[in-house]
Amino acid sequence: MTPLGAVSLLEHALDRFVEEQERYRQGLADARQRRESRETWDGREFASATDLAGKRSIYMEGIEKAHAAESVGVDQTRRAA
Repeated sequence: MTPLGAVSLLEHALDRFVEEQERYRQGLADARQRRESRETWDGREFASATDLAGKRSIYMEGIEKAHAAESVGVDQTRRAA
């Protein structure tokens, strides 16, 4: 291998190292951003929580009414028999 070939090989290896290092830095920055995003939600109620709670109570009321109507229908069937 000539000295010029060795220098070229080292330059190429250094370029790959710099590119790889930049990818790792970007990955680290992305991971930090994801972590910070999750930490901002810890222990806090998100904006739609109240709306979801209201919808859940409406849904549960509907289920209770359906069960009540169903049980009344079963009682009426038993009385008819």
